Amino acid sequence: MGTTGLRIALAIACVTALAGASSAHADTLCNAVFGGQWEAQDDNCTTFIRSQREAVLALKVVVPQYLVGHPHMGPPIVEYLRDRVLSWRTAGSSMVRASDVSIDYSAHSHRALRSVVFRETQQTVGNNANNAVRSFVFDLGTGNQLSLADLFKPGIDPL
Repeated sequence: MGTTGLRIALAIACVTALAGASSAHADTLCNAVFGGQWEAQDDNCTTFIRSQREAVLALKVVVPQYLVGHPHMGPPIVEYLRDRVLSWRTAGSSMVRASDVSIDYSAHSHRALRSVVFRETQQTVGNNANNAVRSFVFDLGTGNQLSLADLFKPGIDPL
């Protein structure tokens, strides 16, 4: 098993250990699961993945402590971030060119609703950036994660 395979296996083992916890700490998530370096002043985790061809993928993930530590919002957000980091680790291990990937977020509130939007940007040297967006909506009054259909009156098809 190569270094990348060993890191992925270690990350999966750490993820399994953290999965049962009701809340995760951002620094633990960064160091143990993402395999990165925690930067507390910026709430971000940075790691570098070197491919077999020596191309380096710089991965920076903003990990908001108040969200990952929240009993209702934390688990789905941690799962999303964990999946994205593991996916980028896999992709980075075989990249031909240097790349930068960042995952940032914005949070919005309206009454008991909290919306969290993650924006993922990938820039490979010599190419335009690729972007992806993933959103979560939570009802903090009930503790439920809402789907798009939950935001409309019954009988209305949101799509």
